[in-house]
Amino acid sequence: MNKEFIFLFSPLNSGTTVISQYIASLLNNSYLPPFGNNEGQNAPKLKTYFPSNRWKANNNYDWNFVKEVWTELLEESNKSIFIEASPPNMIEVDNIFKCFKPKHFLFSISSPYSFIGSTIYNYGKNKRLTNDRLDRACKRWIQLAKIQISNISKYGYSKEMITYERFCSNPDSLIDILFKSQEEKDLYINKVSNKKIKGKNNDKLSEIVDMQPKHLTFLGAKNIIYISEKLSPYKDVLDFFHYDILTVKDVNNIIKDNLIIAL
Repeated sequence: MNKEFIFLFSPLNSGTTVISQYIASLLNNSYLPPFGNNEGQNAPKLKTYFPSNRWKANNNYDWNFVKEVWTELLEESNKSIFIEASPPNMIEVDNIFKCFKPKHFLFSISSPYSFIGSTIYNYGKNKRLTNDRLDRACKRWIQLAKIQISNISKYGYSKEMITYERFCSNPDSLIDILFKSQEEKDLYINKVSNKKIKGKNNDKLSEIVDMQPKHLTFLGAKNIIYISEKLSPYKDVLDFFHYDILTVKDVNNIIKDNLIIAL
């Protein structure tokens, strides 16, 4: 049985868990790592191999060793396709392509507002929305977005790029992005799949829902204005992913149309 690795390259706090679970639900003979939020980097044999902070550049990993570990897990599962979506992989794209030479892969990102809201809400001892924390989260999104633009420019094109928001509005759009021909679709896609997801460990949402209204509500009007001002010099970065710099009116309309999620 041929072994294959399908990679989702995406920043953290950007829907990687849900997207990787959905990809796995679509495919025949797919294996999604059951560790943490379905990330291969958390495999037991790699727990002590990878450092606690993989986001530092210039780490000299032995990707052949990592491939051996993941291949072993794949063989134990009696599956043929390993779905890998550990977020720090996006800064290791060059090395991963050299080692794995993936035939199918996908680049993704989420809205800066969702990323910033999710980052501050999920990390730290408190959820205080200070300007310092907003500044750091803004800079982080810009940094990761620029890395993703570089990755896409080098290894892909718009056909292999999706945003979390576009995925939520049409999950099956992943099929055309990952598989370019009907022959490939017939080979890979499980036509009787129920397309169910388990959700993340901390929420267990089993439906695909764009959580941006929740993040916008958490941020609040004053902080959204502040974030938009910080993002405005980087309009070209947002334009690459077809994102807009939001006004309070934009936010109010989004929340009004999605009150249940927002509340």
